Amino acid sequence: MRADWPFGDLSPGSYEVIMADPPWQTRLRSPKGYEKAPEAHYQTMDLAAIQALPVGRLAARDCLLILWCTWPHYPKAL
Repeated sequence: MRADWPFGDLSPGSYEVIMADPPWQTRLRSPKGYEKAPEAHYQTMDLAAIQALPVGRLAARDCLLILWCTWPHYPKAL
């Protein structure tokens, strides 16, 4: 995988709809620690790393992006 193209075999400029579910990094709120946090189950990314993904290069001219986020990340997702 090239450092400037993290999407493997996906073709640039080819997708009319992109459904994205980025691995949002969450702030720990539980006194039980990370046992149930996303970080205990998969690798997450901070906002800067998510923003740096070249998702726009996947998009066709009139692409629709559907971006999943949890409520705490909503302002950042916009």
